[in-house]
Amino acid sequence: MPSNTELKKWIAAAAKSLDEDAPGLKGKTNAEMADILKGIRIRVDAAKAEADRIAREELEAEAGTDSAAAAVLAKKQAEEVPPGVVKIPKYRIAPGKAITTKRGILGADGEEIIAIEPDDLAAGAAAIKAFVKSGHIIKK
Repeated sequence: MPSNTELKKWIAAAAKSLDEDAPGLKGKTNAEMADILKGIRIRVDAAKAEADRIAREELEAEAGTDSAAAAVLAKKQAEEVPPGVVKIPKYRIAPGKAITTKRGILGADGEEIIAIEPDDLAAGAAAIKAFVKSGHIIKK
């Protein structure tokens, strides 16, 4: 689990993206801060989905009269992931495995998918390659 300092930083950044003040975190445990972050991220995702929906509606309205907008709309539709389908990242932690990263210790339990990038590891791409070989990381 990430440290309290990292959680505070992530909570502040997530709250800022919602144009809100960060909630009071004094005296909160690591687990409580993780729950607060999860709640804020749900609101951030909802706000992003709403903004995407509005942008899509505007693009659809413009696509009726502009061929360039129609091409952009077609490209976006091709890239969309249908509801209920989970987009699998290029690299993810294997179930039952854990890796120490710059974000803390990350581990995948059961069907949870935790994406990992070369920037997350001190040795970068070489470490990703070694973890793929050892079975700790699954490559898409």
